[in-house]
Amino acid sequence: MNRAFLDESTDVAKNYIRTIAFIDDEVEFDVKNTTSDHLLDANDLTKRFADAGKSCTFFKMQSADEKNSIVKLLQNSDVCILDWKLTFPGTVENVPEDQLEEDIEDDEGRGKHAKKLLKEIIANQNNSPKLIVIYTAERDTGPIYDSIKKIFSEKIFQENEDELWLQTDRYRIVICLKPQLSNSHNRELAQRSIPYAELPQLIYREFAHLTGGLVSNVVLRALTALKDNSNRLLQLYNKKLDPAFLAHRAMLAVPDDAGELLKDSLVGSIDALFSYENISQRCSYPYIESWIDHIDTFVENEIEIKQKNLSIDGNIRKEWQKDGFKKAMCNLWEASLSGQPPIKKIESKERELHRNTHKYYTPQNSSPVGANEDLAILTHHKSNLLQPGCIPQLTLGTVVKSISQGKYWLCIQQRCDSVRLNVDEPRSFLFLPLVKTEKQFDIIYKNTSEQYIRLQIKNKNCFDLKTIPFKQSHDGIVSAKQQENNFQFQDAEGSSFEWILDLKESHAQKIVNEFAASLSRVGLDESEWLRRS
Repeated sequence: MNRAFLDESTDVAKNYIRTIAFIDDEVEFDVKNTTSDHLLDANDLTKRFADAGKSCTFFKMQSADEKNSIVKLLQNSDVCILDWKLTFPGTVENVPEDQLEEDIEDDEGRGKHAKKLLKEIIANQNNSPKLIVIYTAERDTGPIYDSIKKIFSEKIFQENEDELWLQTDRYRIVICLKPQLSNSHNRELAQRSIPYAELPQLIYREFAHLTGGLVSNVVLRALTALKDNSNRLLQLYNKKLDPAFLAHRAMLAVPDDAGELLKDSLVGSIDALFSYENISQRCSYPYIESWIDHIDTFVENEIEIKQKNLSIDGNIRKEWQKDGFKKAMCNLWEASLSGQPPIKKIESKERELHRNTHKYYTPQNSSPVGANEDLAILTHHKSNLLQPGCIPQLTLGTVVKSISQGKYWLCIQQRCDSVRLNVDEPRSFLFLPLVKTEKQFDIIYKNTSEQYIRLQIKNKNCFDLKTIPFKQSHDGIVSAKQQENNFQFQDAEGSSFEWILDLKESHAQKIVNEFAASLSRVGLDESEWLRRS
């Protein structure tokens, strides 16, 4: 990774990371004289991280029964520092040092409890720390590396056995040696040992190796801004506002609508916060330039224009980002070929490239497949962040699929008409038909088989509009019911519809406005001579 971009990513990671959890069986706060290479000096480490404004939690593991408590702790930690040899009185793992190598590989030997914890962390991947550092005094790190690799199976997409790290799309695991081994006669062991003073910076750098990207750095900065300003938001939205909020609610025709105002106000405040923090500038050209420099090779490195292959290097990619495709290609043509650049051919190539431009910015060791689709899904799906236990509701922007007919439908019922349904009184919901296509499309999603499904709004004519009656599920709304593999709505006549996704409100409203505009067109018979004049 280019040093400038790595430094930037490390700085982003440093500001983001707040909590570090240490899991060890030999944790002491009052360390005096000890002969144990495995001892963890909690007092020293606390001071090292406190200087950087980080909070450390030390869990002295004394029983295998504490595994669930540790997993809950790690769900709220940014980084996990885990000892490999966790031994307790009476456990099989409490074995002599001379049995080290063969016992690491044995599920009933040294490393047994660390591996179980790693498996639990992976199982709770949505809330677990991204960076896991195996901080150990074991002298033979090879078997540790092999054991961890087996845990992840096919999920690993990057690994380096010499540097003792491996990485999935969610985690990076690094093996480091405790500082007691710095005096080892084995030069390699001494070099791999990490003193307490160097541990904070190692954590920031390793976290950056996992998350360091143009888009992810912007997200981490945004999350950091929320952390830094959480108290300010609480001061703005304080309990003194309760009487005013309740007065507002009491004066509404539909009191439950008051919650939407509060939610919209909070969203607006967060948007303003991001604006004042210049979050969008974190992916501006200077950062892009640094990002391009840190990539060695890209998937596509040539562009054919007028039967001429033009070589695309880092400087051209930067110029393309800074000045646009047309100017960059004209300059490249003039620099590498004689004669005037073919403007029309270049403009035609730009239109042709719109589906494959990302390949010119995809690192060689990455796959460009799905990049455009995934970004498109992020921009128009609201349901990307559907929380576990949350049940979808039928409202504006909900896309469903008929179980019996396999047809797709987009709900265009306004939010205010999707709530407060009367008990046992069906209400008709408005739907626009969607058809699967591989050409021009309006909506895209990924199904359970990891396939991208493209949907197009069919015709947008009033005669294509469909009304389907639904009854309230509870509290005056239509909620889906969770099935084995999906959520389903059931209409008043007993037909089932699979919930597919929820569009963002602005995207759904845009579709509704376009449909309404098509309804407002005027059909008029007039003189052809007049119409054509």
